[in-house]
Amino acid sequence: MTVVQQLINQGHHVYITGISALDRYAGLDCSGVVNISTDADIIAVSSLFDAVRFPSIEDADILIEDRQEGLEYFIKSLEHHNSLYGRLRHTTFWFDCRKKAYKDPYGIYWDLRNPGILEIPEYNPLRKLHSWHVIGDTAILVSRFGFSLDEPGFDQLVSFAKADAPLLTAAEQQVLLRRILDSAYPAKGLRLLMDCGFIRRHWKVLAAMRGIEQSKEYHPEGDVWEHTLQTFSHVKERDTAVLLALLLHDAGKAFAAQKGKNTFDQHAQIGCRKAGQFLRSLGFGQELIDDVEFLVRNHMLPSLLVQLPVYRIEKSINSPLFPQLLEVFRCDVSSTFRGLDTYYHACEIYRKYLRHKKNPYRNSDGTRRLQYG
Repeated sequence: MTVVQQLINQGHHVYITGISALDRYAGLDCSGVVNISTDADIIAVSSLFDAVRFPSIEDADILIEDRQEGLEYFIKSLEHHNSLYGRLRHTTFWFDCRKKAYKDPYGIYWDLRNPGILEIPEYNPLRKLHSWHVIGDTAILVSRFGFSLDEPGFDQLVSFAKADAPLLTAAEQQVLLRRILDSAYPAKGLRLLMDCGFIRRHWKVLAAMRGIEQSKEYHPEGDVWEHTLQTFSHVKERDTAVLLALLLHDAGKAFAAQKGKNTFDQHAQIGCRKAGQFLRSLGFGQELIDDVEFLVRNHMLPSLLVQLPVYRIEKSINSPLFPQLLEVFRCDVSSTFRGLDTYYHACEIYRKYLRHKKNPYRNSDGTRRLQYG
């Protein structure tokens, strides 16, 4: 029985709200996050569920993790918040779980079918806590639903980036990043966050990528940040570890030194450490962090498969994450002018390795296995 159904069975009203309601209406995957509001008070909600946490999130009083569904429910008690309305016109949209009906007080149905220019409210100094939240909400709408900002709207949004505005909590930043990456247009949202100053204030490891120039021969698309954004346009399946690895695969370049002809010596190893630190600071689980660290640390490995003997790479190529590593590599090289020949060669070597591994008469490198007796 779902969290929503349990609350309804206890006689409570339950509403899916904001981005979650928009996701439901648009038929999008919810990125593992569901925002709901209920007339049940905090004590009543806490007594119904075992895995209850109290997140540091403005929009939620309680977090319930449903491992069976693979979802996190961020629950807001209307006893405390007293309103279903969101910060932006487009996030003031909800689904009544009892009546099975959407509520659209500001008439945004047409906008959802034909995403256009977002209207940004005027900055209100009495609501400083909402400053970065408005920018974050806008980035999500741009990423997930294809909305745009005109120049006046962008200028209005920048007015929310006040130096004295409290930063988003780690939990809020994690949800924001998950929703943007698991979108049709993640580069649009990330670019907006960079241009508005959000990334400079919250995610310094990403901010450091901007302005780090690369070889024009292989990276005519621009600096490390621009290259990173372009990798997302080549993603086929939105796997969380792959998306985070793409975001952070070149994070080490801003901190690497030149050594001989190598402009960014050891950048993969440095990036692995930076990626782990960044994801831990946002509260991501250790298992996912381990996966992302593997992908970042080895993101150059597929290009070396032709040169290296199998025994040198067997531990890595034998990892269950290797197919995801190939996907990271494909998106990486697709965003350059190097072409995909190296990627296809790496795939072929991997297929041969798997075939030889199954063959009892061959070693993993394809050589004949010695038989005794």
